[in-house]
Amino acid sequence: MKKIFLNSKIRLSLASLIFLFPIPGCDAPDKVNNAVNIEWDNGKATGLHIPGKLVFGVPADSLEDLVKVHLSNSVQQLAILGEYRKSAGAVLFVPLLPFSQGLNYEIRIRGKAVASISIPSQESASKPNIVEVYPSGDTVPENLLKFYVQFSQPMKDGDALEHIRFTRNDDDSAMDVFLDLRPELWNSERTILTLWLDPGRLKRGLQPNQRAGTPIREGKRYTLTILDTWTSANGRKLEKGFNKSFYVGGRDMESPSIVKWKTTLPRANSTDTFRVVFGEPMDQLTAIRAVRIINEEGEQVPGSINLNSDGSEFHFIPDAPWVPGSYDLDCLSIIEDIAGNNLNRLFDADLRTVTDNPNEGPRMSRSFIVR
Repeated sequence: MKKIFLNSKIRLSLASLIFLFPIPGCDAPDKVNNAVNIEWDNGKATGLHIPGKLVFGVPADSLEDLVKVHLSNSVQQLAILGEYRKSAGAVLFVPLLPFSQGLNYEIRIRGKAVASISIPSQESASKPNIVEVYPSGDTVPENLLKFYVQFSQPMKDGDALEHIRFTRNDDDSAMDVFLDLRPELWNSERTILTLWLDPGRLKRGLQPNQRAGTPIREGKRYTLTILDTWTSANGRKLEKGFNKSFYVGGRDMESPSIVKWKTTLPRANSTDTFRVVFGEPMDQLTAIRAVRIINEEGEQVPGSINLNSDGSEFHFIPDAPWVPGSYDLDCLSIIEDIAGNNLNRLFDADLRTVTDNPNEGPRMSRSFIVR
């Protein structure tokens, strides 16, 4: 099973924890910095251990609201996405994606910076590499909405399309496939770039679609090429270029349905994996952020989340053995398949014919029983 976007285990927050630690001295930054430790996994920085004294007085159910990890000196105010949990007298912060080597991060409590830490570079990361391009499958629908390109290091932004070629294999022509967005759509660490296929050409009935057709055509093969001319934020060229070839199938004109997902139930008193088979590849980032498990008390069950390599399966492993009883598979309705269709509506829906759906809402759920 391949973890999405190099993500180590995503730990879901624990509820109702009370921290009884002394208040740290704010006049000793070196001491505080040394107390924040990095968790490594296979050469990747996959977590920060924040000492308990830093989070004195912060209720566990407010950790994600009051404790934030930010990229230092970043003009963007968005915090790094991730999950928090208590671990050996500290709070373990696990980012949605591993921390980027060579960058500095700071921990903020109630908006105030209380500690900072630098992620050291590894020799193996002297040159950037392309980790993966998603979707990873070799067949995509004609109305595919976007690609994600993940790099091993922060990259130079602003000229992405100069380093990207997109060709149709039978005649070597595929023009204006991607939106030339300014600014480009990077995550805060500039390690993941989102490439949107032109929505105006995807949506039938719009003028761009009528003039030029869809960006990619059913029955054709294409190759996405990323040139080794692309450089990292530190000026290092890619170690090597990247090619991804794929076949285009028919349009995906069906919204995902939580009631149609197939599940494999765990055994009580075990740490068996709870599996959900979506029946189609899902957008990896929305899928891993949208799904959670809720117990009979209405609390989120702490555990590890992974998706398989193409995003068609969701796997959840609890931190503690399953307690017999009823659970809910709870999902934000914004979860999308790779054509942008979410639980409520199609991306390419004709708004003139869309009617109100009484079942629409921000979340949907279905129950399962552990015996």
